[in-house]
Amino acid sequence: MNPLRRRPADRAPRLLACLLAAGLVPCALAARAARPSGAAPVLDQLHPVAVPRGASTPVAAAGKFAVWPVDAWTDDPGLVLRPSTENGRFTVEVAPGVTTGPHLVRVFNGSGASALRFLVVTAEPPVAESEPNDDYAKPQRIDRLPATVAGRLARNGDVYSYAVTLAAGQALVATVQAYVLGSPLDAVLRLVDASGRELAVNHDNGRNLDPRLRWTAPAAGTYVVQVFGFAHPATAEVRFAGSDASVYLLHLSGGPQVNHTLPLGVPRAGAGSVWLAGWNLGPLAGREVAVEAGPFSPRARDFAWRPPGVENTLVLPLGEGPEWLEQTFPVSAAGHPVPFAVTGTIGTAGEEDSYRFSADQGQSLVLAVQSAALGFPLDAWLAVRDAAGRELARNDD
Repeated sequence: MNPLRRRPADRAPRLLACLLAAGLVPCALAARAARPSGAAPVLDQLHPVAVPRGASTPVAAAGKFAVWPVDAWTDDPGLVLRPSTENGRFTVEVAPGVTTGPHLVRVFNGSGASALRFLVVTAEPPVAESEPNDDYAKPQRIDRLPATVAGRLARNGDVYSYAVTLAAGQALVATVQAYVLGSPLDAVLRLVDASGRELAVNHDNGRNLDPRLRWTAPAAGTYVVQVFGFAHPATAEVRFAGSDASVYLLHLSGGPQVNHTLPLGVPRAGAGSVWLAGWNLGPLAGREVAVEAGPFSPRARDFAWRPPGVENTLVLPLGEGPEWLEQTFPVSAAGHPVPFAVTGTIGTAGEEDSYRFSADQGQSLVLAVQSAALGFPLDAWLAVRDAAGRELARNDD
């Protein structure tokens, strides 16, 4: 006789649920999904949006949670979101081995899952914003640089002020990440002196809606960095915007900071060397630095690299062949074989730079210029001419 027939009537469905779940999810998850769970959760943002590695941090979730608690998924098993007893609150536990940088998270229940959101893991604890700091005359003081502030413009009209101390001739580099984190915010950076006089302002960094401000102090003193923003996508109202989801990261640096390298990329095949360009570089300025990495996967498009002795990480494009500078590109009547990349500069209005290459009849080639995509203020065009100077192809955007 089938042993299932000798069990109570309510045992068979439970066993069947576990058998159907086998190979897909543990039985515990199948039973949890069977509970009434209401509407699927909506996760707009987490605040603070940055948490330190090797620690537990309480965070608040902006969104809608008809039933609490909810479950959470992350892209790294060492990054765990544990719901607390209070609706919309988690404890984030980050193992020491989790990679620093942005990670993907989402929450879910039996009715569905939220959209993916970012949670940034940092090597050092970020500075928590401390209110009131709306007034430039009563700013939150940042005691040391570099520093990262994990903040949120929680209400319409919010303006947050942070005081930094600079030496004469010291360059301040301030950046905000909001748009790239999915925040509904078009942020602005403003720098004022102790009397409120505006010294510098930036709205967009040239690559996206997030601002970046670089300024050199003419005299030693205390200066105030202000963060505010407008709603994104834009609305009919023009005012400083804020909401529970308007989170941001403010990065402040007064030490060695690299803006780019020369050449701009490194060979996919392995190590290369570059020159550094940036601010507060001291002995690193004009010095060739080895990039020890690779070989890289054929699928990798770029490489995250932090030069020794500087405060920021660069993302370097990976080239398929040699990486030349404009001044060192080998001149040859026959042309240089592809693939290769050249880093050059359009220094004067009307300037055109030309590079001779060789190709076989019928060979398919991809030729591209990267400038605005790397954050530089150049709207480039590209043309291909034959040895006689006849134009064969042209592209602007």
